[in-house]
Amino acid sequence: MREALRVLTPKLQSTLAQLPYVPRALALVMAAAPSWTIAWGVLLVLQGMLRQSRWEATPIASLTRCSWSP
Repeated sequence: MREALRVLTPKLQSTLAQLPYVPRALALVMAAAPSWTIAWGVLLVLQGMLRQSRWEATPIASLTRCSWSP
């Protein structure tokens, strides 16, 4: 456990040091392609909601699991 903390602590500190740049990066992306950024955000939220509810598109999922050949 201590070894994991020793490895993860610098990585976490590095990640936290990058957080102040997130709003500027998102503003840059939003200025470059606002409609794509909004679409990406909506899809990201939907993906999170679908995972949260463990919803599965049954017909599509069943097709991907079956092993049939034409």
